[in-house]
Amino acid sequence: MIRTYFLFQIYLLAFPSFSLASDPVHGCRVKSAVLKKHGSLLNNGGCVITRGEGKDLKFLLVYTGSSKKGWGFPGGKPASREIDVKIDSKTGKPYSMTTFEAAKNIPFDYQEPAVCTAYRETREETSVEVVVGNLISNSDSFAAFFCLALDPKALLKPLQSEDPAEVEKIGWFTLEEMKAPGFLRFDSNLPIAEAASESLID
Repeated sequence: MIRTYFLFQIYLLAFPSFSLASDPVHGCRVKSAVLKKHGSLLNNGGCVITRGEGKDLKFLLVYTGSSKKGWGFPGGKPASREIDVKIDSKTGKPYSMTTFEAAKNIPFDYQEPAVCTAYRETREETSVEVVVGNLISNSDSFAAFFCLALDPKALLKPLQSEDPAEVEKIGWFTLEEMKAPGFLRFDSNLPIAEAASESLID
């Protein structure tokens, strides 16, 4: 209980304020400074969520049951009109499959920002509501952000994906465990974890 309290106090210090990004399909919680700096970044996006410290530092990973199996950070492709918006049969206007009336005015070439992709995909794959924080890495195919759980106590409980067909398992793993051959779905996740570890040490 005491540890959870202090974790929450650290959370308040790390994320003193966050904003709801002006995203017509998915409202997403993003640290205000991060939204200002990276709110226009378009890429696949995901979250790096950790617990513990030093040798006990562990990363939250999901195991996907797709054609390329393996563990990886929660994340995925940005939403677009083609995959996330349907046409309302009564009005003939597009609407979001997931949220807000504002989506009815979504442009055809809309693509959600990477910060919102990270937020949404993490919620869908782990059921954890997060605040998206600082950018760790931005490659050609994936933008990884530090994320903290809106409710830190949620990370102490067994986690379950909103889409069990996509995510078979969720677990916590050390950096050393992630180095095992064939463990990761994408090898590019390892340098992200290493960069995150170094950042937390600094």
